[in-house]
Amino acid sequence: NQGRALAMRQKLAEQYPGNAAYQRDLAESYLSTSEILGARKQPASQDRNAALALETYRRVLSINPGDHAALEGVAASHRAIGAAKESQGKMAAAAAAYREQSEARRHLAGLQPGDAGARMQLAEARDQEARVLEIEGRFSEAAAIVRESISIYEQTIAQKPNFLPARTNLTRAYRALARLEDRTGNLRAARDGYRKALGI
Repeated sequence: NQGRALAMRQKLAEQYPGNAAYQRDLAESYLSTSEILGARKQPASQDRNAALALETYRRVLSINPGDHAALEGVAASHRAIGAAKESQGKMAAAAAAYREQSEARRHLAGLQPGDAGARMQLAEARDQEARVLEIEGRFSEAAAIVRESISIYEQTIAQKPNFLPARTNLTRAYRALARLEDRTGNLRAARDGYRKALGI
């Protein structure tokens, strides 16, 4: 039972505040609960649990700054907060949360410079931020972010030519960039973006 497991982990974390493993277990329970609530279309509760997960992962990092699982958890918590804010129509707050996710992913990618997956997660986080900025009508800001994603995907493909997820995401990113260029009136750049998307 999710509720009983969470209550048990809360008790252990309270009894042993300096134990990173107990704190991490509690953070994982908060994040898992947040994901379940998101699937149930309960964004306010999803938001609260994601915020508790973030707070608890940060507590883990105060005990052990190099805890990789906690660093991943921080990024995932920001993503969950962004999704909850987006579901509530709070686009500026969603964009801010996705931006925090991007910075967490950038840090993780820096710790793993040869890891294509870590770079992909950074680019995907940036794509989420750009998507929300586009909804807000902030087309130029969104386009700048998508260009960064495109650069990351292209670097990944140069290193791993047969890495299909990067090619799929690159096609999607060029289409997004073309759409954004079109919305800012840059029709030549929009046509170029669509051509590149078709050529991948």
